[in-house]
Amino acid sequence: MQGLIVLLFFSPFTSFVPWVSGQFPCPDPEDISPCTCDHYTEWNENDIHVDCSSATTSEIFSIFNDVPWLSKLTGFNMWYNRAVTELSEGIFGDVTFESITITGASNLTAVHESVLLASKDSLELATCVYCSLEDFPWDVLPQMVALKVVGLEGNDLMTIPGLQSPTLEHLDLSYNRISALEGEWFLPSLRIFYLINSPVAELPDGFLTSLESLESFSCAGCQLGPTLPSGKLVFHSQALKDVTLSGNGIVALEGEAISGHRSNSRISLSNNLITEVAEEVFRPIVEVFVSGDGHLGLSGEFHASSLVLSKLT
Repeated sequence: MQGLIVLLFFSPFTSFVPWVSGQFPCPDPEDISPCTCDHYTEWNENDIHVDCSSATTSEIFSIFNDVPWLSKLTGFNMWYNRAVTELSEGIFGDVTFESITITGASNLTAVHESVLLASKDSLELATCVYCSLEDFPWDVLPQMVALKVVGLEGNDLMTIPGLQSPTLEHLDLSYNRISALEGEWFLPSLRIFYLINSPVAELPDGFLTSLESLESFSCAGCQLGPTLPSGKLVFHSQALKDVTLSGNGIVALEGEAISGHRSNSRISLSNNLITEVAEEVFRPIVEVFVSGDGHLGLSGEFHASSLVLSKLT
């Protein structure tokens, strides 16, 4: 009887709990349509993802600002949405995420800095791939204390300012219109950096030297040729594994154009226009590999010393 009394005592207050008519911890599906909310419990009882693939910018704003939510959600997803043109200021209200994943939003051109700053203490992954972004709120990166992955492949970015982030580990800027990297960079945790098929013709002096944790760097399909000048690719990472420079229209390398790689590093210069493998240029590169299993990848017919040839693949 006492249990029944307690139940009746609390029942009048359930109308004040926003989850009664929904599916806790998600709101009522009708209140957030056309977005959807899914609660997964297999790995984490608080694994909550919101998908707004069919919503407009104004609908997303209303759903997060007018409907009660838990303050901490796991992920925001949006797939092949052509209706959203921007992620505007305050669009997520007071809700924070651990990941924001956007793919194929072909008319999305802008992301307001508040989209990131609202989750500055929790956001670990931010990807916006194959959209139409012309810019990105780079200035807020130093405030993003948990951010590890930024993926912006397939957008319309043209220049990248000096980036500052103590936590960022993975940065993919492939398939953009980037012609230059600017300013001073501070990315001490960066392990993976891709600029594949972007028209990058110039890297700042000392740029790669500052990336002390770098494991994999690819500028395949960039425009670093026809001559790779001395001191252009100077690495300073003990963990360096892969360097890909294929398809750059490189005809020749000056002495010490590539240095700082490790004995187990793999360097690809394939699909370039190199026909002369000058010993004074290439011997210092391949000598590093003698104590490991690293190699230099080229394609074509060359004249080279036996040492150079033994480490070419």
